[in-house]
Amino acid sequence: MPHSISLITTIAIGLGLAMVMGLVASRFRIPPLVGYLVAGIIIGPGTPGFVADVELTAQLAEIGVMLLMFGVGLHLSFEDLLAVRRIAVPGAIVQIGVATVLGMGVALSWGWTPGEALVFGLALSVASTVVLLRALEDRGVLESVNGRIAVGWLVVEDLAMVLVLVLLPVVARPLGGLDAMAQAGSSDNVWMVLAITLGKVAAFVALMLVVGRRLLERGLTLAVAESCTGGLLGHRLTNVPGSSAYFERGVLVYSNRAKQELLGVPAEVLRAHGAVSAPCAEAMARGIVERAQSACGLAITGIAGPDGGTPAKPVGTVFVGLALGGAVTSRHFRFAGDRAQVKWHSTQMALDMLRRAL
Repeated sequence: MPHSISLITTIAIGLGLAMVMGLVASRFRIPPLVGYLVAGIIIGPGTPGFVADVELTAQLAEIGVMLLMFGVGLHLSFEDLLAVRRIAVPGAIVQIGVATVLGMGVALSWGWTPGEALVFGLALSVASTVVLLRALEDRGVLESVNGRIAVGWLVVEDLAMVLVLVLLPVVARPLGGLDAMAQAGSSDNVWMVLAITLGKVAAFVALMLVVGRRLLERGLTLAVAESCTGGLLGHRLTNVPGSSAYFERGVLVYSNRAKQELLGVPAEVLRAHGAVSAPCAEAMARGIVERAQSACGLAITGIAGPDGGTPAKPVGTVFVGLALGGAVTSRHFRFAGDRAQVKWHSTQMALDMLRRAL
């Protein structure tokens, strides 16, 4: 039986060569990180000899970055970042501005266009979070005052680059790049996409810093039951690194039969009020908490559209149930927009309900 060993080969040769080059660098009193970088160049496609699986290596690198950032997050709280905000925020902004201008000047002297020069300057303006964090850890100063300031500085830079990446497609035309507006449709559509994207970024940050952190602090677990959102709530929760510490399970109950069999929603509730109702949402939340033995339970049921609505319950009608501390509550929402927007808004309101309750 043939075996695929590309993963084993990539990891073995990569780690082995990194160890060797790290030792060589240390021998010459150079930071081992330099040796690791050289090892990556040696097994890369730009040098002769063995070439690692580039696609697989990129995925392993992403995993390494996530683990490193998660490890740093365990040692650095949101309060630590707020404590250094008076230095980190203005310092990072000034650095980005000065470095961008200097990079633009160099690029313009090479004959690049202003748009190309701006992108080049922005690329040079941000330090590598991974490299600097690793250097701080090696020197044992990550927990020091200067280390916390440096990490806060990096966080501000990373958030700034998120906004830059979101804005670049919108300003592609005046920068002389690809006509992103023509690809995305009208300029109104582009700005709508921009607003939605910024909202998602803000929601994701809020989820990481508030909901997950409060669950971890209180030692609580969360289980969710979804109908109209089709698993989007669970998807958003598990997109956060470390969510396995508090997310217990998610159940997708699209039909009435599934709601009865998997969550124990009474048939009387479905007959008297329907699946899209406050009593049903509360029964779903109560059922998922009882079956998962979790401290918190969220449930979403509604009509995402484009059909299925009635005069009494039009498209966009959503009920969110929350079970916490023995109490079960629900809220009624009516969202505008297409199917995807209704699903997104439903999960956002569910997370907000949990945030307020915690």
